[in-house]
Amino acid sequence: MKKILLLFTILMTTNFYAQEYIPMLEEDHEWAVPFYGCYEGCYSGMNSYYLGEATMIDNKIYYPVNDDFCYLREENGLVYGLYNNEELLIYDFTLELGDNFTLEYGDDYYCSSLNLGSPVNYTVSAVYNILLAGQDRKVIELESENFPVVELWIEGIGSNRGLFPYGLDYHTGSELACFTEDGVTYFFNDYKKCEARLGIESYNLDQIVLSPNPVSDTSILQVPFEASVDVVKFFEITGRLIKEFKVTSENVQISTSDYTSGIYFYQVFSEEKLLKTEKFIIN
Repeated sequence: MKKILLLFTILMTTNFYAQEYIPMLEEDHEWAVPFYGCYEGCYSGMNSYYLGEATMIDNKIYYPVNDDFCYLREENGLVYGLYNNEELLIYDFTLELGDNFTLEYGDDYYCSSLNLGSPVNYTVSAVYNILLAGQDRKVIELESENFPVVELWIEGIGSNRGLFPYGLDYHTGSELACFTEDGVTYFFNDYKKCEARLGIESYNLDQIVLSPNPVSDTSILQVPFEASVDVVKFFEITGRLIKEFKVTSENVQISTSDYTSGIYFYQVFSEEKLLKTEKFIIN
């Protein structure tokens, strides 16, 4: 009898302290997401997302983003997006270490933010809980062989890239600056304001340049000292990282002898922050 009572007590205690799932979609939630990029010119700006009043579509409860910009719904830790009347799974907070997840490409570019045009296959590389934005939240780290950036999914918030996952490709990027819940704003990615970063990073984008491009023999990637560039990465057109090295001078040499002919991308980083991504061609 004592053993039965002890087991019952343990089960009740475990159930009482079980971590409840923190919903991501609530009417008062807002996300501030700066974006930037360089593709036939450089640009930057800010996207702000908010959720409207819940509405019923095909007997399912959806939240409109930015007044019918697109629709999202959440059920048992799964977050779906509605794109051209097709529902796609964009978050799965039930994932555990070693699980695989395929992030599908939505036809609605602006709602899905999946801007490479093809599915991305992820593997969960870490799962942990951390006190973040006022609550103990589950964090899922995902990595892809064909995508250079680790994706962080934060329970109740979304991605470290913003409201939508997969906010970065080879010539554009985004990151979560602010998340607002119950009228309280929390900052992410070293932001102190809910606005796009300006100043030295934007100022130096045009000064970070590879010339000549295409590369016929040897070209020089100029990285001005003021930009504080410390790492450069090179990728094949498929997204496979082929070279990464620390920058010790203002000029980085690229030679055709190190590559086969084709299209490549370089990424320039300062203290783990992506400053610029640009395409280059090896003749």
